[in-house]
Amino acid sequence: ESYNKSFSIYQFLDDKSGMASLASYIGTIYKFTGDYDLASRYFHLSLDLYMEIKDLEGVTYSYNNLGIIYFKAEANEKAQDAFTKSLKYAKILKDTLSMSSTYNNLGLLSMYKNDYKHALELFTTALELSKAINDNAGIATAYSNIADVHMQNEDYDAALNYLSLVELYY
Repeated sequence: ESYNKSFSIYQFLDDKSGMASLASYIGTIYKFTGDYDLASRYFHLSLDLYMEIKDLEGVTYSYNNLGIIYFKAEANEKAQDAFTKSLKYAKILKDTLSMSSTYNNLGLLSMYKNDYKHALELFTTALELSKAINDNAGIATAYSNIADVHMQNEDYDAALNYLSLVELYY
């Protein structure tokens, strides 16, 4: 109810940036509660508003959030499309952190499709980007994902090696 009141105030003030941020926040709450339909609706609303005000950073995040929702709902083609669009905008902005996050998400999607070679390439790209900006969480995530690829390929020594690297960044 308080979100609806806040949204009404943003509407009254014609504050599209505020409406977009609030819609994204509400979408995130629904994402964490597992209500992907409502999360998707709010992320689409935030995307539309960010597009309208030409906030490319918001557009990038909205597409990435939509990709995550689609991935969780096993709508892989939609997830691929959303992640690809997120990556496109992250590259335009030269937003290394968003690029790294999106490459990791694309890698997870490739793993889900059992395309481990492509997943490894995507995770390696994410790792390189994270290292370039000293993003320890991103580095740890990429190493963990790379370890998972090696586990899926039953290369347990390599998986253990990458998992030991994860510990260095947490």
